[in-house]
Amino acid sequence: MLKPGDCLEIERLGGLAGFGLPSSRIRSHITLSYNDLNDKEIKNIDALFLLSPDRFKTMNKVADFFRYRIEVKSSGTTKTIEVSENDLIASIKDRIKDVLM
Repeated sequence: MLKPGDCLEIERLGGLAGFGLPSSRIRSHITLSYNDLNDKEIKNIDALFLLSPDRFKTMNKVADFFRYRIEVKSSGTTKTIEVSENDLIASIKDRIKDVLM
């Protein structure tokens, strides 16, 4: 699915502090291009977009867990999913930065 020229926006949501919620003063996110990712990271993102959306329906019911909104912009189209913190590869999660709003 991912290909050269694609852009990813990844945002961490939830957790104890409610990151990313409308009342939150902290936004945790990163913008990456295809070229910023290694092969393992590309395979992880591709696999997440191939999973059934039903797989992620229960993740919002777990208190204090993070979830990640992944948006891929490709040739004028945008695809977005939300995944649990256990689904996204650590090397990507480690690059996400917190910004005070």
